[in-house]
Amino acid sequence: MISTDVLSLISIAYQMDKMGNIDKVDLKVEMEFTGLAGNNTNYMAMCQSPDGIIYIATDWGNIVTFNPKTRQMTSQGDLPRVNKIHVHRLLYSDGSVWIGTWANGAICYNPKTGVYTQYSYKPEDTKKTLSHGDIYQMVSLGDGRYLAATWNGYTVFIPDKEEPTRYTTEVYNNTASQLHRNLETRMISAYYDTEGIIWIGTQGGGVYASDLRKQFYQRFHQETHNEICEMATDENEYIWLATFHKGILRSTEPFNPQSRLEFESVPAGSSNTVLCVLNDKKGNLWFGNGQSELIQYNSENKTFTVYPVRIKDKPEWSGSIWSLLIDNQNRLWLGTSNGLLLFDRQTKDFVYYPVGSGTIRAMAEVPDKYFLLGLSYGLVKCSLNGQPIRSDYEKTADIPVRDIRSLYAASDGKLYIGYSDGFGVMDIQSDSIENFYTTHNGLSSNYIGCICEDAEGRIWLGSASSVCNYSRHQKLFYNYYISGNNRSVIFYKDFLFWGNNKNITYFLPNEAMNNHFIPGKVVITQLEVDNKTVEIGQKINNQVILK
Repeated sequence: MISTDVLSLISIAYQMDKMGNIDKVDLKVEMEFTGLAGNNTNYMAMCQSPDGIIYIATDWGNIVTFNPKTRQMTSQGDLPRVNKIHVHRLLYSDGSVWIGTWANGAICYNPKTGVYTQYSYKPEDTKKTLSHGDIYQMVSLGDGRYLAATWNGYTVFIPDKEEPTRYTTEVYNNTASQLHRNLETRMISAYYDTEGIIWIGTQGGGVYASDLRKQFYQRFHQETHNEICEMATDENEYIWLATFHKGILRSTEPFNPQSRLEFESVPAGSSNTVLCVLNDKKGNLWFGNGQSELIQYNSENKTFTVYPVRIKDKPEWSGSIWSLLIDNQNRLWLGTSNGLLLFDRQTKDFVYYPVGSGTIRAMAEVPDKYFLLGLSYGLVKCSLNGQPIRSDYEKTADIPVRDIRSLYAASDGKLYIGYSDGFGVMDIQSDSIENFYTTHNGLSSNYIGCICEDAEGRIWLGSASSVCNYSRHQKLFYNYYISGNNRSVIFYKDFLFWGNNKNITYFLPNEAMNNHFIPGKVVITQLEVDNKTVEIGQKINNQVILK
């Protein structure tokens, strides 16, 4: 224990009563160590490393190191270089000592190098500011991250991808929303337990508990409505977005799961409505917009080239480019609101192929055999020369819906079809739709905006209500109500990214799957009637369903 300027070694003895219960606790001072940090210095806080070394913070903000085995001081800390400060707590973690102070923020001390790094409340520095200058406690969250409980919310420290000893910060103190408006932000203590739950004590607002195991997803939030139509990545690990209202956006940094996603506008083309994006084998990106323009981004020289669609034998042609496909022959196809186009990347010419009326929102290829197009009026098979072969799939399968929003040719030999009113599974070998599902079969919504496959071969759907894992063997749907109105999805670096009109939500599929099972229990968490949650004691049609 420490007092003003003394480190004391205390022995503890328990006295038991006749029933075997603890009756008294005796504390005895065995040894005292004074003057470890020199004169005119007070001890403020202490912690211990796993190897037993004791670290003591002084009111000068310096660290005294003491070895309890040898009963010797191994380092007195730097000589005072600043005015006296109030150290509140210490934390030893991963070779560093974190100093939580009042008014001077958080200080990270490296015992090996003797270097102190200070993090202060500087709102103008959005990447390294704290939520407040008063730090009451710091805890390790694992994965190199730390949480600081402050007088105004909490701050999370995130290690740099290239240099783990450098940190950026994320501040959490926004209580403007209806959901969080009653949360007390004066946070004065914190504890992260081995079960994965973070506990935060507040000044007058009770205790908050948050199960980080259930927060398996992360999110980038847009301040305004802006549909994320499609997503792609480049060879430098940047994420690119084709958006309906803000054109082309690119992440400000290469993707790092531990850092917050941010995006910036990249002007190209004459329209802010960019509907699709695709990366080719050379690492270049291709975009299609609503003003009949194909846009190429050259990743080598980082330049854009705009190709307005001009068709030699059809000068009156106009349309929006809704989907892109590079086939097995490395040809670039454009699905538009006015037919199928082929772009010759050598001559820069466009060739038009009529495939019927309706917008081609999705395309897939059975390699070296044929194309499958998703149109407003159903599924169409085309030859590799762009000629329609068949268009009666829904009629043959007696499916009442036609409008297709997404297609995915999976590794299991199936084509997964996202309709605006259901979900279809086509067996490519038999050339027929073998299954069709709606909310009657467990879908959260009949609108399937995007489809993807993860590294384990699992099929994921983005619907209007949720993200959904489709179990091919069970013919069941596992719905995760973490993102609605899903329009786009990519699988990148083991993460699934889902884009809608407000957010990008991303997570590791295995972590989401782990939330299915609670050992030994089946827990019913919600009951709905006509897609509306039924409350306990609520009358539905004059009867209480859930007592």
